[in-house]
Amino acid sequence: MGENRGILSFFKNLISDSKKPTESTTSAPQGPSPLAPVGTVARSTSAVPPVTGEPVPDHIAEFGLQKLQEILDLSFGGTPVITDQGNDELCLEVLTATDSSRLIGKDGMTLDALQTIIRAIIFKKFGANVRVSINTEDYKRRREEQIRTQAEKALNTVITKNSRVSLRPMNAAERRLVHLIFENDNRIRTFSAGNGTYRHIVVEKRGPKSTNVPR
Repeated sequence: MGENRGILSFFKNLISDSKKPTESTTSAPQGPSPLAPVGTVARSTSAVPPVTGEPVPDHIAEFGLQKLQEILDLSFGGTPVITDQGNDELCLEVLTATDSSRLIGKDGMTLDALQTIIRAIIFKKFGANVRVSINTEDYKRRREEQIRTQAEKALNTVITKNSRVSLRPMNAAERRLVHLIFENDNRIRTFSAGNGTYRHIVVEKRGPKSTNVPR
């Protein structure tokens, strides 16, 4: 219990210490920032900063790398390196993690959580809406292969049985991959359903509604 409190306090301090370089002295209404990355606070009707496609600046990339190293030192071990900074995405690879399976988590959930934390810290410090991808031991490639296999099985079921198939819950990047896999297949359509950690892809045949809807 004491260890959990320590970790929670660490993350709280990690984010609160990441102040923007220049802060206005004008008081602002309390509440969630309208520009905060999705997954960190409630959504607002205001638009988030658009993805520009520009490379992540070096000082932001180094800052994200440093914060990830602090988290790894606390609990997971390993050394992060920057592998890409293009298209508003910071890609980090963790080398020689002490316990890579715990770092990855079930279905990559721990990596997803770390990505959200680093993204939130970068936003708080610089106001930049940077996508963050964290990988270790080639997990992302292996996960992509698993998703492609699931997508192929779903396609076969939809076409042969004229049924609607719901895939397992996935994060936003994985759902985007499934949409891209079927992007040019005129036989079927895909859409997202569910909320939060239960959000998933549904695959169904185009045209008349599917008759058999497995749960």
